[in-house]
Amino acid sequence: MNLIEIFQDMGREIITKSAIIFLLFLITVLITKITKDFIKKTSKKLKLDNRIKLGSKISFTEILTNFIVFIIYLVFINSAIEVLDIKVLTDYFKSLTTFVINVFSGIVVLVLFYVAAVYLKKKIIETRLDHSKMIAEIIFVFIMIIAVQISLKVVGIPTNLLESITIIIIASIGLGLAIAIGLGLKDIIADFARKNFKS
Repeated sequence: MNLIEIFQDMGREIITKSAIIFLLFLITVLITKITKDFIKKTSKKLKLDNRIKLGSKISFTEILTNFIVFIIYLVFINSAIEVLDIKVLTDYFKSLTTFVINVFSGIVVLVLFYVAAVYLKKKIIETRLDHSKMIAEIIFVFIMIIAVQISLKVVGIPTNLLESITIIIIASIGLGLAIAIGLGLKDIIADFARKNFKS
């Protein structure tokens, strides 16, 4: 093989890889456009911006759309680097893409749990039972603790310490309730025992 054939082979390979990358880019732009339209229409139908308020300057739909577009472009860059066959960059972008997708999944889990917790809190408060606000707040906090644990697991962050703290808090509350109920029922149980077990 002479030098001219080597350069011709390299030229063909570069042109082929460039064409594949350009095609991937066009597909990515098309997928991005379709995804943006789908998210905006779905968000409008579900009235997500009215239900999830983040402030007056930015909407939930904008954040969601931008994040998903970012992931799509990250996947495109990952695919383009795979086509170029650069091992170090391929491994780096695969791990980066996986991490970003896991973070996004964790955020979605957190938002879904938050929406469910707020809904449940409203429903409990609407019952107007004694101490319904306090009960609603306690349930809201427990749901959010569970949501954070699940979200961190989805992201890939160990949650052993958080799980231990949650167990200690629940056990402490249970012990406190047991002592309070025991002390509160002491006289009632003593009267019951006196009446039923007279010798």
